[in-house]
Amino acid sequence: GVIAARTTKPVIGVPVSGLVNLDAILSVPGLDMVQFGPSDYAMSIGHPGERNNKDVIAAERKTIEMALKKGLAPRVEIADMSAAEPYLEMGVRHFCVGWDVRILRQWWADQGVGMRALLEGAGKPQGKAKAKPKAKRGKAADPYK
Repeated sequence: GVIAARTTKPVIGVPVSGLVNLDAILSVPGLDMVQFGPSDYAMSIGHPGERNNKDVIAAERKTIEMALKKGLAPRVEIADMSAAEPYLEMGVRHFCVGWDVRILRQWWADQGVGMRALLEGAGKPQGKAKAKPKAKRGKAADPYK
């Protein structure tokens, strides 16, 4: 069978001045989706790192509401699924859950805590190490077990 593909045309990275012209931007023919960048917006209005600043929240809400009114799909970035509920109540159905920098930072932090615990216990007698069972012939042993 033939599968029909349709290209989605999102608007990403609308600058602060874009909020003044948001209606015109969201009226571009062929536009399918819009994503508000709370971190970028917060930085652009002089509040870096303040994704929860009242002005940032108001601008995000305005963008989402206008997108929905125009029949566009708003997309929202959330850290994890626990943050989805208020957006779902607004009508948002497209999410970016987690992002590379946050995921990596959390992994590095977890590994650092674990390594610190291992190193702090390194000076204490640990007893005799147990030998790992050998892998069956033809199968490689998992080095992480």
